[in-house]
Parts: sequence; C-alpha cells; structure tokens
Amino acid sequence: MAQRDRDRPAAASTPGLLAAPKKDKAKEEAKAKEEAKAKEEAEAKAKEEEEAKAKAEADAKAEQEAKKKDGDVKVTEGKVPPPDEEAKVDPADAEFVEEKGKTYQYLGLRGRMVLIPQFMFGLFGADGGKTVWSPQFGPEFAVRRNGFEYDLWLTYASYSMSNAPFKSSSDPDNAYEIVSSSIKTISIGSDFLWSAPMNPRLSFVYGGGAGIGIVFGDLRRNQSYPPNGVAGDPNGYLPCRDVGSPSVPSQPSGQYCDGDNGHYGSYKEPSWINGGSKPIVFPWIAPFQMGLRWKPVPKMAVRLDVGFAFPGPFFFGLSAQHGLF
Repeated sequence: MAQRDRDRPAAASTPGLLAAPKKDKAKEEAKAKEEAKAKEEAEAKAKEEEEAKAKAEADAKAEQEAKKKDGDVKVTEGKVPPPDEEAKVDPADAEFVEEKGKTYQYLGLRGRMVLIPQFMFGLFGADGGKTVWSPQFGPEFAVRRNGFEYDLWLTYASYSMSNAPFKSSSDPDNAYEIVSSSIKTISIGSDFLWSAPMNPRLSFVYGGGAGIGIVFGDLRRNQSYPPNGVAGDPNGYLPCRDVGSPSVPSQPSGQYCDGDNGHYGSYKEPSWINGGSKPIVFPWIAPFQMGLRWKPVPKMAVRLDVGFAFPGPFFFGLSAQHGLF
C-alpha cells in the first residue's frame, strides 16, 4: 500500500511530461509562421521601394531627355544633373529669352556703307579710279528659330563716283579717260546668320549673304589729255572737247584726243544689251560677316554688322527690327 502511494506522484506527473513537447512544438511552428510572414512583408516592402525608385529614376530620365531635346539643359553621358545645376535666368530678363522650337518674325530697316578702295580697281586690271563709298538702305524681313535667322532684304545702293582718270593697265597713257558714275542698283537677297548668346539681351552673330541687283544710271566717259602734252599725274588731265581738239601729241608716240572712239562731250557708256560695258545686273556676295544683336526691349532687335563683300571688300551696317509674332 505504501509502495503504491509512493508510486502515485510519479504516475500523476507523467501526463505533464508527455504534454510539454507538444506545447514547445506548437510555439515553434507559430514563431516560424510569424517569421515567414515578417520576411514576406519585408520582401514585399523592399520590392515596392525598388519599383518606386526605378519609376522615379525613369520619370526623371524621361523628363531630362525631353529637356535635352529642347536644348534647355546639358546632360552628361550616363548622368542626369539635379535641378539645382540647371541654368537659371534672372526674372527681369526672362521675357528676353527666345523659346526653343518657336519661330519668331521681325520686320525692319537696314542701312549699310560699302567701302571700295582705289586699289581694288588695280586688282581688276585698271589704272586710275578713286575710292568710292556706296550707301545702301532698305527694308528687311527676318525669321528666327533656335538661334538661327535668315533676313530677306530689298536695298537701294548708289555707286556714284565723281570725275576720275581711268584706263586699262595694258593701254598707253593717251588712253586715259575721265570717268564719272551715277550708277544705282536695286537688289534683293538674303543674309544667313547664327547667334551665340552672351546674355539674354545680347548675342554675337555671324554668317554670310548674297543677292542680285538691277543696274540703272549712267557711266560717262570722256577722253583726256595732259595740259602740257607730257604724261604725268592723270588726276590733272583735262577732258578733250572733240576728236583732235585740242591737238596734243603723245610722248613718245600717239595722239591724245584721237579718233579711236567717240568718247567726247556727253557720251554715256551703253549697257551689255547694247554692246557696251555697263552691266545690267550686279551681284552682292558677302562670304563672311559678323556683329552684335541687341534687344533693348523684348520685341525689338538692333544689329551691328561688319564684313567682307563684293563689291567692296569692306562694309559695315546697322539694322533695326520689330517683332511681328
């Protein structure tokens, strides 16, 4: 009996010992499920963050590429600059900035002065002549887009020259004639100019231009002679009155005021059409010109030009334009 009583505690404790492993296993399974769930949530959150980051980078890159196409910002290869690196314009100058991809039209007036030095006549096989200043002016219509413009122009030009001695370099001294010009042209053409902005209001411009003009006016020619009959400075020669008048022998041979041609009195050189040497059309060729373009107000531009041209070779000019659209 006593032995059975001693055995009871041991028997009574048996169910507890058998149940303990089951409770521990349930806890471990619950813990494992919680850890798996937490891991899944962490992975899902990380994936969402990566997707959001990738989308943000893609959106930023797309926006930057769009700006690059418009020329608003410079993008280095493999790097998109942050917004604070973009060029910023002073609000006071913002209205002077031309939008990329937008076309601007201007209407205005231009004036030019062309310098034809005396030595230019020698380059074309002539002796004599004098320096000529040729004023030119007229309207112009400009179209600008992305820093490039073409200016269509119509100009009146005067190539007037007072009396000057003139002859071919291969002719003798008694071939000198006194020549004067009232030649004028009306020309149409275009300039093609690129701009390099220095600030929103001021740009450096460069390019060239060409045109063609119709010639009108007179080219007068009169044979001449030295007062003393001795060849000298042709600028002091006098106009012959007629053939043999006055009769002045030429040294060493020949005769001034001879009958080789009828260039006396009111003689005017015929045009090409009538067999003469006066042109009927005259070109304008400016292979290079440069200058400054300044905008005093948003819809007005003033341009100062200098360059090389034929006829010339030097010219300078000033243009003023007002924006239309």
